Amino acid sequence: MMKLIIILLIPKYKDTTLNKIVTDWLYRYIKDFKENSANNKSSLEINYTLYNINNYSNIFFDISNSLNEKDKRKSILINLKDKKLSLITELYNEEELREKIDIVNKKYSSEISNKILTADINTFNYLILEDEFIVYFDNIYYGNISYDPLLNLGDSKESSFEDIKDKKMVSLTFDDGPNENTLEILDCLLTNDSKATFFELGNRMKNNREITKKLYDNGMEIGSHTYSHKYLTRISKNEVLNEINSVSILFNEITNDNIKLLRVPYGSVNSEVRNLSPFPIISWSIDTKDWLYKDPNKSLPIILDNVSDGDIILMHDIHKRNL
Repeated sequence: MMKLIIILLIPKYKDTTLNKIVTDWLYRYIKDFKENSANNKSSLEINYTLYNINNYSNIFFDISNSLNEKDKRKSILINLKDKKLSLITELYNEEELREKIDIVNKKYSSEISNKILTADINTFNYLILEDEFIVYFDNIYYGNISYDPLLNLGDSKESSFEDIKDKKMVSLTFDDGPNENTLEILDCLLTNDSKATFFELGNRMKNNREITKKLYDNGMEIGSHTYSHKYLTRISKNEVLNEINSVSILFNEITNDNIKLLRVPYGSVNSEVRNLSPFPIISWSIDTKDWLYKDPNKSLPIILDNVSDGDIILMHDIHKRNL
């Protein structure tokens, strides 16, 4: 008979009624986990993040070895005054929330955005932190999508959000570095008061620690592109974990901070890889093909002819451009 190992990190309130709300929710999940006939996993680990706002407590659970892929994130909202589970529409105005979430029309394909916009807004998972408000659309099936749709709605300190609907933005991302070319890109970004995300390879990060640290110190976002750029769908589970975890360890050694995003090489992902990844998997919407042309005069029109609000632009910082 399989022995079940359960590791729980749960918040503790001074009020026993509030504690019971949390433990009752967790025990229901654990019961389902144990009784699920299709589940052959022998361990369950649940961690949490908690933020209190306006007499509400948001508890965001990070679940390893969940019942299924869409259960790896769960959140609950507790009304601390009434001592009961609450809905997100009790804390935030539903019309305002829907207006902000409507930005998925520009961020994701129509197939994805239509599913999000027609779903019950209270069924999404919400991570409410001091300086950001993130919505995860885990409860919807998207088919073979290479990323988990989410929105960061910005500041959460007040019950109303900063108006972002008129701000048009794109994400600049650079893969495969760092190397000496990365510093040229950094200088250009700083000159133009801009930020970008660098998805770095662990084997290059290891040999260019000072460049990674300089990016980090200058406010750039750094994500993992795995250690050695392998097809994660073609290697074993342990190899996948090694490719992901080794970069996390290196980045923490260099910056004393933690990796938060993953871009899989070649966009090659399946349900097992998504389930193994402890981070959101970030894809792209515009491929500049700079790796092929190495000529900005050919790559730039690809961006300008296709770009729209919310796009994620894929570039690389390892190739010397032919100027």
